[in-house]
Amino acid sequence: MSIKGKLLEELKKREGKPVSGQQLADALGVSRNAVWKAIHALIQDGYPIASAGNRGYCLTDGSDLLSASVIRSWLPENCRSLKLKVYREVDSTNREAARLLGAGETGELLLVSDTQTAGRGHNGSSFPSPACQGIYCSFLLHAGLRPEQLENVSRGAAVAVLRTFSTLQLPSLSIRGTDEFYLGQKKAGGILCEANSADLESGLFDRLIIGIGLYLSMTSPDGKKLCSRNRLIAEIASQVRQIEYTKPDTFLPEYQAAHL
Repeated sequence: MSIKGKLLEELKKREGKPVSGQQLADALGVSRNAVWKAIHALIQDGYPIASAGNRGYCLTDGSDLLSASVIRSWLPENCRSLKLKVYREVDSTNREAARLLGAGETGELLLVSDTQTAGRGHNGSSFPSPACQGIYCSFLLHAGLRPEQLENVSRGAAVAVLRTFSTLQLPSLSIRGTDEFYLGQKKAGGILCEANSADLESGLFDRLIIGIGLYLSMTSPDGKKLCSRNRLIAEIASQVRQIEYTKPDTFLPEYQAAHL
């Protein structure tokens, strides 16, 4: 993890209490100058970090802002080649991914937005996407799938989310209907996958758009948030890329066990 990512975690541990630059430097094993530079970089990313005079620095309310640099700091090495775009607002991350694909995007890409003005669900339904209250992201990935393999893509992506919650020790989700997530009896999100037209020569669908939306109302009994959005997005990215979509036997048992 980068110095910025580690610094952010240290500040979050303090729950708004000021901590001196020297304490942060000692905790991270870096110089005070490195701490100062990282603090200012985080402020530029939009994090509400306040200077508390001689007492040091603290995160003020609303510190769970999305940050490309912090998300990337949590990504494992095998995901570092993934392009990353973070938006404050977009109509739909799936639509934006499609626009980028139409404009000639050739790489694999993760798009994340703090809110969507026209978030979409299945069968043309809307997906409400209030700011700062969820994760709204889309992956643009290379696929190479036959038409009959497409139906298992959203199931594989659903398992990626289930594995994420297990890895981060978050509350277990169940799956209902057309790949919608539930936490108990409350809807917690869903998945919308789309594919480009098949290559005429090979008959394969080469590019996939996997949209994932989650509502983050999960809290511990004392009311604290269980995970930062940046870390959760990074872990979802890691899990999504590990799924072998052409081998449904590697994930369907997990999907079926969670589907009610």
